[in-house]
Amino acid sequence: MKKNEGSQKVAYSVSHQNIFCEHLVRFALGPTISRLEFGSVNGLDTKDIAIELSLRIPTSSLLNAIPALYRDLEEDSFKEQLVNDLKGIIEQLEKD
Repeated sequence: MKKNEGSQKVAYSVSHQNIFCEHLVRFALGPTISRLEFGSVNGLDTKDIAIELSLRIPTSSLLNAIPALYRDLEEDSFKEQLVNDLKGIIEQLEKD
């Protein structure tokens, strides 16, 4: 396993993958397992959806993650960093 540079507690496995998907397009919550499906919406017709990744996760793990996500999104420091990152991207685009 390769250690994550910012943390001693989290490590990426050798088989770790990064996959970019535009949208969470469908999800299903079950009593034990939930499914999240990510993909892209082609054009303005939201009926034309391409599923690129289906993720199955224990429902209890998904429900446990929601408060942590909410906490992070409500933090002023997170919001400020996001705004600063976006400003940097805009400045870079304006230079080019």
